[in-house]
Amino acid sequence: MKLNKSSSAEQFDIAIFGLGYESRSTHVFKKYSECGCKIAIGYDTNVVDLYYADNRKYFESNNCEILERSENNILDDVEKFLEENLSSGEAKSVLFDITAFTRARIATVLKLLFSKLSAGSALTVMYSPSVYVSPPAGATPVKKISAIDDYYSGVLGDLGRPVALVLSLGYEKNKALGLVNYLDASRHFILVPHSSHPEFEIAVRDNNKEILSDAGPNDIFVYDVEDPYSTYVDMKALVLSAQSDYRPVIVPLGPKVVCAISVFIAHELYPNVPVWRVSSNHSEEPVERQASGNVVKFTIDF
Repeated sequence: MKLNKSSSAEQFDIAIFGLGYESRSTHVFKKYSECGCKIAIGYDTNVVDLYYADNRKYFESNNCEILERSENNILDDVEKFLEENLSSGEAKSVLFDITAFTRARIATVLKLLFSKLSAGSALTVMYSPSVYVSPPAGATPVKKISAIDDYYSGVLGDLGRPVALVLSLGYEKNKALGLVNYLDASRHFILVPHSSHPEFEIAVRDNNKEILSDAGPNDIFVYDVEDPYSTYVDMKALVLSAQSDYRPVIVPLGPKVVCAISVFIAHELYPNVPVWRVSSNHSEEPVERQASGNVVKFTIDF
């Protein structure tokens, strides 16, 4: 598999979308609704909040199959969908819109796609950034810290080497700090997201002052949310370099596109680099996030 520098695919045989309560859940679908086989995967929580019902109706009215499942019960359904629509050995072009997916679901679906797609296939991952929305007031509840998926839990490796945390920051107050205190890693490599919304980076830095002040000046990196290829190249180089002295653990907070990139890197380096997640278990107050208009995407060739 290879992550391409550019992504030009416009026609897809198979598409997997997310059904959520934000209005941007349908943004990618509206641009790429003419796919051969398409499915939208929803939830069993927050189904009466904000735009969930409207989004569901829109997907259905455009002949998109709907599956609504709990957080941990999508693997079998997605596997069945892929088996029904993938012919053995036949190359396919697949779209995976991660906008309304949780990080755990992103990892689960990517794991399946990596194992099911045949040589010659192309997987295009898309993400619809939102307009800037202020971060939630107060500390964000942290209910669970765990491997993003059992498959990407990693191996113990050389226990003589200390753990290094490769942490992409989000803008929620104390969410990253709780993780840092929990893992107690020997070194922290901090990734700060930069985008076309400068107020987002300001909020990220403001709500992570303690982490940033404790990190060494050579351990803080800025990545461009809207340039996934460069993010992938720089992040993989960082992980490979860290492996010489540490056991790196990736935790992708912030924009979900870096989560998908993290999972791909972990898959390339499997099983040596675990990916972890920090979850609020849907306990956060639902917030509307409108699509900014652009679509961030990258393509992986098989």
